[in-house]
Amino acid sequence: MTDIAVCVVRVPKASYHAQGGYSAGDLGQLVDQANSFMGRLVNQAQGLHMVVAPEYFFSPVGPIGRLRNLGSQPMTRTEKHDLYGDLEKVSRRAGSTIIVAGSIFYRKGNGAGARGLNVCPVLRRGKIIYKYYKKFDDGVLGKNDPAATYDHKDTKPYFKTGGVRFGIEVCGDHTNNGNNLASWLATNPRTIDVQLLISDGNAPFAPNMAARVGGYFIHCDLNGEADAAVRVYTTAGTWQQASRTTVDPRIIVDSGLPGVELRFFLLRNV
Repeated sequence: MTDIAVCVVRVPKASYHAQGGYSAGDLGQLVDQANSFMGRLVNQAQGLHMVVAPEYFFSPVGPIGRLRNLGSQPMTRTEKHDLYGDLEKVSRRAGSTIIVAGSIFYRKGNGAGARGLNVCPVLRRGKIIYKYYKKFDDGVLGKNDPAATYDHKDTKPYFKTGGVRFGIEVCGDHTNNGNNLASWLATNPRTIDVQLLISDGNAPFAPNMAARVGGYFIHCDLNGEADAAVRVYTTAGTWQQASRTTVDPRIIVDSGLPGVELRFFLLRNV
């Protein structure tokens, strides 16, 4: 068992809109800050460090849909690959810190044949060690381009690094039966130490919280105005409301990016 220091990035939607989305450089600044604080909770020689960003973190912002409200816009496939390269540089500088880098919303092609995808990359030691593609179509692509088709790659919601077994979901996958971690575990039995949910407007759903007894559930939502959007839970039994416990942040730091806050949690004996 190991202890994990976790930095969950709290991003209010208003700040995200005002900033017009964030860059790999912005995430790099946050990761550098996070590493300077996480060492106060766990020495990396004895435990793990992890940074978690919300869904759509890197997406440009602009008017979408019939009402032309501000919303996330897809980048091109080329821009996605350029972002991968920049994130790998951030990860190299961060050493063994695990970076759950929000999600990258991108489009392949244009017109009737265009496809949109939303991928969450996980990085460590300068490399992308895992990619999870969101399955659930939340309608954002259609608001950007009604002719485009939402798509995904068949990736499992599970990865292991540093001896810890992680389950991961992006927003609507968590509550959409058939797409979520709980459904996958029914036919692919695994023990989940830490379940991750990154989202833009979703919330933990007790029947689909699947980490083991004594495990953890980490939620990072783009609607960071509310305290409930950035939380960590643990449980001594089932994940029903009465038996799960909110883990209080040990440190809260203003990141320097407008409105963005870093919340640090200590996960013990994972």
